[in-house]
Amino acid sequence: MEQIIITGFDPFGPYQYNPTQDIVEHFKVKTVAGYNINAILLPTIYYAFALIEKEIERTKPVAIISTGLSSSVKGVRIETTARNIMNGKYADTNGVLATGEPIIKNAPEFVAVNTDSHKIANILIDNNIPVEISADADGYTCNAIIYETSYYIAKNNLPIKQFFLHSPWTDKYKSKIDLEEHKIMIAEENLFRAVELVIENL
Repeated sequence: MEQIIITGFDPFGPYQYNPTQDIVEHFKVKTVAGYNINAILLPTIYYAFALIEKEIERTKPVAIISTGLSSSVKGVRIETTARNIMNGKYADTNGVLATGEPIIKNAPEFVAVNTDSHKIANILIDNNIPVEISADADGYTCNAIIYETSYYIAKNNLPIKQFFLHSPWTDKYKSKIDLEEHKIMIAEENLFRAVELVIENL
């Protein structure tokens, strides 16, 4: 059976929760659309890709779907591009507060994911899931995961599809967080359904 890797992050900065943890838990040891899912929880550090690389070597996946929290998004946000830079207003969970250093020295400034993001966005819209498309993943650990994954796939000429989505908070955390006025929540079931639709349509 063909393998797919799904990743999420643990809490970071001031947050006690991260809804992408729930994605990992939901899809752990599952089969979806004929694929065996290998779901791994990553620490929120800049070089967490090392854990994905080990899983690539172990499972030889056909796709990698990574997810992260962005509390300001207006729905699930599909990221199409990453930049070779590390920065963020929060330190990572190793205590590293990056200030603009490159992720990989002497590597391209930008890389792009290799999936048809617009096709998948339209599928999510058709399923009543709010969605955005972004070409700016900021400079924190999500951007680093996108960059390192894309760079590794291209450098090694691997037949692996890559996809990344940012999630807002889900309704699971409605009573646990103070949501700022301009921020939204989506139903947890819609977040899980979004990931399923990505798996089915990569």
